[in-house]
Amino acid sequence: MFRRTRRGLAILCAMVWAIVSLASVTHAAKRKSAPATKKATQRKLASLRQEIRSTRRQLRHTKHRQRKVSEELRESQENLRCARERLRQVRARLACAERDLADAQQRLDIAQRQLATHVIQLRGRLVDIYKYGTVSYATVLLQSNDMWDLTSRGYVLQRIVHHDVRLLNRIKAEKAAIALQTRRLAARRDDVARLRVSHERQIVAVTDCLQTQRQIQETLKRDRARLEAALAELEENSREVERMLKAFEARSDIDRRIPNPWRGRFARPVAGQITSHFGTRFHPILKVTKLHTGVDIAAPSGTPIAAVGDGVVVHAGWWGGYGNCVVVAHGNGRSTLYAHCSSLAVSEGARVRKGQILGRVGSTGFSTGPHLHFEVRINGRPVNPLSH
Repeated sequence: MFRRTRRGLAILCAMVWAIVSLASVTHAAKRKSAPATKKATQRKLASLRQEIRSTRRQLRHTKHRQRKVSEELRESQENLRCARERLRQVRARLACAERDLADAQQRLDIAQRQLATHVIQLRGRLVDIYKYGTVSYATVLLQSNDMWDLTSRGYVLQRIVHHDVRLLNRIKAEKAAIALQTRRLAARRDDVARLRVSHERQIVAVTDCLQTQRQIQETLKRDRARLEAALAELEENSREVERMLKAFEARSDIDRRIPNPWRGRFARPVAGQITSHFGTRFHPILKVTKLHTGVDIAAPSGTPIAAVGDGVVVHAGWWGGYGNCVVVAHGNGRSTLYAHCSSLAVSEGARVRKGQILGRVGSTGFSTGPHLHFEVRINGRPVNPLSH
């Protein structure tokens, strides 16, 4: 933006000094040079307008990108909200699956212990029957009183064995069913766990996308602000050049209005110490090395500023980095500039005498404190004021 601003100010400076130079030549030479200078100004105006159109296109494009990124940002925020809700649900499902799996594992352990206990009991009974014949089943046979009693006891013994076998088979079936359920629950738990990891990765991706979109949004916001500022500066410069073009004819007789054209040395505009001399220096505000086109004279705010010679005011008002400033044409191609004024006491087109108050010292425009920036130009070219 500073490049555009400096370019706009350079164009504006060229226009003012071109007018000052035009106003300071003889009337005959002025009739020859005015059309060419006016054409150059018109070309500059056309260039400004072209740059304004280009800047407006860039601004429209930036605004469109801003709207698009804002929509994408809202969509990503909604996606993140949904992803977090899905993750919450998946985590709840995972916790439920882990509880079900733990319960099934507990029931499987119980069935395993029951099966082991009944297998041991059945094995013991069979061993007692076929090997020792001294425990429960053998006792049933030996204690029979008659055939009917033996038959009855044999039936009971058979029923006991069948019951043990059925119980054993039932426990085995239950164990198998619980084991199958445990495997299924473990598989479901693993599926839900993988789903949780997937959702967590999705949230990380959406969060990264959101961060990138916010960075783009901030960049576009800064770009838009720069473009809007540059456009405002260009439009202001364009209006100033248009105003200057309209004033060309009105100022064509400016030399005739200067009572005493410059033919010697200028007086001092204000009393004070020179704090910055003419020449190349590091600009304290723009932070670039550039030509200091005048001298800075320290003076308290409100100190009267005097015209250094007779002349005609060709500019009185705000002028970019100069702030409130006055430009006076003195004839013979000489002109002076008084910048950073707190107030102005003259208007454009006014005839002034040497020593007349033009304004008061201030710190407007690109200024670090109250002082007068004073320039002398010959045919629009800045020269060292101390030599004139």
